[in-house]
Amino acid sequence: MTLKLVIDKVEFSDLYKFSASVGLILIGLSIATPWLINHDVSFVSMKYSDINDLSASGKAIITKQQKTLELINNNIIFLCSFLFLSGIALLAWSIKKWNERQTVVDSLQDEELKSKQFQNLSIEEKRDQIAEENNIDTEENEIQLPSPDLAPKETSAEFFQNAAENIINSIIDIENRLYKKISSDASAKYLSLQNIKSNEVNFDILLESRFQNLKHRIIEIQVFHVKLSRQNLIRSLHRIDYAKETYEKNSGKNTVAVLLVVINDNLWANSGSIENWFFEYPKSAGLKLVKIKSSNVDTIDSVKLGIISKLNGE
Repeated sequence: MTLKLVIDKVEFSDLYKFSASVGLILIGLSIATPWLINHDVSFVSMKYSDINDLSASGKAIITKQQKTLELINNNIIFLCSFLFLSGIALLAWSIKKWNERQTVVDSLQDEELKSKQFQNLSIEEKRDQIAEENNIDTEENEIQLPSPDLAPKETSAEFFQNAAENIINSIIDIENRLYKKISSDASAKYLSLQNIKSNEVNFDILLESRFQNLKHRIIEIQVFHVKLSRQNLIRSLHRIDYAKETYEKNSGKNTVAVLLVVINDNLWANSGSIENWFFEYPKSAGLKLVKIKSSNVDTIDSVKLGIISKLNGE
């Protein structure tokens, strides 16, 4: 029981430092041993006449020392080799075990740092964000109905509130399905993050590359559920452009900014306007536009559309 308590209290980083120190000492001894043994061996060069002048016990001691030294010198190569190899092995083992634990510690610290750098948006924050980005309000003049025939004869605040909630719920559902598909397609190359904020910048989807030569990806999702809006598209371009600039400045990493536009199938016939509005934006050359039908959300090919990179380098 006592031994178990002692083991539980062992700080393994200190243990590996100690074993590494022992390894270095063994290596040092393998180099210093020949000198330590032979630095003062004047008795080896004593003349036989001088040895014979000694007493019987003195003569026996000198003779024994000479034989011992001869034995050691004959085997010193093996002794030093054993010390050297043992030291190298112990040092290598210590560094390997320390590195394994340090990798885990570094990973935990990176996760902790990332958790401080990025914060998840709450459900309320996400709903407010969508409402603001898409000009969704409970006022009658802010809600775009699919058809005038669907409007009730007597409108009310409750009706427009429900209409706004339905639009927000639909957009959230589309974004979640897109994230599920994109993160699945990107799992081998990217670490996927959804609905996060950093430095007052919101990210719909952030793909952090697992490879140094592969750029990170910032994906802004714009859903046109009821009608196409030039104003909303330009606002999306401003957001993703600012997100790209801010992220690159703070992280020091290059990114590809993708504006992913989801268009209701009923509006697809007029979707050519999206490209026209996109290229009107002054900084469009530094951004990537991808548009899809809402009916294709679950079946998109993220690589083919250019949402994620085809290769491990760009």
